[in-house]
Amino acid sequence: MADVNVRELEAAIAAQQALVDRQGDTVRSLKAEVKQGKVLAHEVNEAIEKLKDLKLDLDAKFKEFQVRSVLR
Repeated sequence: MADVNVRELEAAIAAQQALVDRQGDTVRSLKAEVKQGKVLAHEVNEAIEKLKDLKLDLDAKFKEFQVRSVLR
Protein backbone atom coordinates (compact mmCIF):
# COMPACT_ATOMS: atom_id res chain seq x y z
CA MET A 1 0.00 0.00 0.00
CA ALA A 2 2.79 2.45 0.87
CA ASP A 3 4.45 1.80 -2.50
CA VAL A 4 1.28 2.88 -4.29
CA ASN A 5 1.20 6.17 -2.38
CA VAL A 6 4.86 6.79 -3.18
CA ARG A 7 4.23 6.07 -6.86
CA GLU A 8 1.23 8.39 -6.85
CA LEU A 9 3.35 11.09 -5.23
CA GLU A 10 6.09 10.57 -7.82
CA ALA A 11 3.51 11.05 -10.57
CA ALA A 12 2.09 14.13 -8.83
CA ILE A 13 5.58 15.59 -8.47
CA ALA A 14 6.33 15.01 -12.15
CA ALA A 15 3.04 16.63 -13.17
CA GLN A 16 3.63 19.60 -10.85
CA GLN A 17 7.19 20.01 -12.18
CA ALA A 18 5.79 20.14 -15.71
CA LEU A 19 3.40 22.91 -14.62
CA VAL A 20 6.28 24.83 -13.02
CA ASP A 21 8.36 24.45 -16.17
CA ARG A 22 5.54 25.70 -18.40
CA GLN A 23 4.80 28.65 -16.14
CA GLY A 24 8.51 29.50 -16.05
CA ASP A 25 8.50 29.55 -19.84
CA THR A 26 5.46 31.83 -19.75
CA VAL A 27 7.17 34.22 -17.34
CA ARG A 28 10.29 34.39 -19.53
CA SER A 29 8.17 35.01 -22.60
CA LEU A 30 6.18 37.75 -20.91
CA LYS A 31 9.35 39.43 -19.67
CA ALA A 32 10.60 39.56 -23.26
CA GLU A 33 7.26 40.98 -24.40
CA VAL A 34 7.39 43.70 -21.72
CA LYS A 35 10.73 44.83 -23.11
CA GLN A 36 9.11 45.06 -26.53
CA GLY A 37 6.12 46.94 -25.14
CA LYS A 38 3.65 44.19 -26.03
CA VAL A 39 2.39 43.50 -22.49
CA LEU A 40 2.21 45.41 -19.23
CA ALA A 41 4.41 44.71 -16.23
CA HIS A 42 1.45 43.71 -14.06
CA GLU A 43 0.84 40.75 -16.37
CA VAL A 44 4.38 39.56 -15.69
CA ASN A 45 3.87 40.07 -11.97
CA GLU A 46 0.70 37.97 -12.04
CA ALA A 47 2.52 35.20 -13.92
CA ILE A 48 5.37 35.33 -11.39
CA GLU A 49 2.92 35.01 -8.50
CA LYS A 50 1.34 31.98 -10.15
CA LEU A 51 4.82 30.49 -10.64
CA LYS A 52 5.60 31.03 -6.95
CA ASP A 53 2.38 29.25 -5.95
CA LEU A 54 3.16 26.34 -8.26
CA LYS A 55 6.65 26.07 -6.78
CA LEU A 56 5.23 26.04 -3.25
CA ASP A 57 2.89 23.21 -4.23
CA LEU A 58 5.80 21.33 -5.79
CA ASP A 59 7.88 21.78 -2.65
CA ALA A 60 5.03 20.49 -0.46
CA LYS A 61 4.60 17.41 -2.65
CA PHE A 62 8.34 16.74 -2.61
CA LYS A 63 8.48 17.03 1.20
CA GLU A 64 5.58 14.60 1.52
CA PHE A 65 7.37 12.23 -0.83
CA GLN A 66 10.53 12.43 1.29
CA VAL A 67 8.60 11.65 4.47
CA ARG A 68 6.79 8.72 2.92
CA SER A 69 9.98 7.37 1.37
CA VAL A 70 11.67 7.33 4.77
CA LEU A 71 8.68 5.61 6.36
CA ARG A 72 8.68 2.75 3.84
